[in-house]
Amino acid sequence: MESKESWKEIHSGGNKTGFLCRKSNYDVKSKLLTWITLLAHQPSGGGALEKHRHVLVTSGLPDPQWRSFRYEKNDIQLCDVNLDGLAIQGVQGEKFFVRSVVQNTWPSFGTFMRVRSLPRFKGAEFGFGFLRERDLYLDRKAKLLSVGNGEIETPQGKETLWHVEEYFVGRKQNDYWLNVQAEIVVFQSPTFMEVRVPDRNTALEGLPGEITGFADTLTSR
Repeated sequence: MESKESWKEIHSGGNKTGFLCRKSNYDVKSKLLTWITLLAHQPSGGGALEKHRHVLVTSGLPDPQWRSFRYEKNDIQLCDVNLDGLAIQGVQGEKFFVRSVVQNTWPSFGTFMRVRSLPRFKGAEFGFGFLRERDLYLDRKAKLLSVGNGEIETPQGKETLWHVEEYFVGRKQNDYWLNVQAEIVVFQSPTFMEVRVPDRNTALEGLPGEITGFADTLTSR
């Protein structure tokens, strides 16, 4: 099984407030990828520490499809979901559920795969169902939109990258900035920014032990 990791710093209010790590494991026999995403973030202004763990099983590029995901927040499993055609089923909290979804429904922690596969021409779109893990809310009319090359100011300086916008609940929510290898270098939400860094040490440098300790669960679980 082949394994890769990517690391990002999280910045909010001008401060470094957390990290994101995404580790992929490729199974040669099944030809499926398992993505483990860890995100720990202390909101600027003294909000409570948030720890997210998301495990997603997908096919690969250029046309990724997902099979299942499991989501934990602050060490509590909120859902374990499988996709079956135009339906999802699984466990939410302690209750089993089955519900219908629209074509191209994606969990929010997995839309990075569709961002990376979006065609590189201005105006290219991908319409999808945005599935929010914490409560399984589904926006049936979400979309990704290729904007084109643009400059963005990051903690490491100004960069020119390919810009993709994400829309759900009726308005633009997030921005993705990709390099020529279709790697997401910068992600911007309304409340924080994620910036790709070379390695784990850089991502965790200067963060408190409660946050860096969560990073250790990437290999201990």
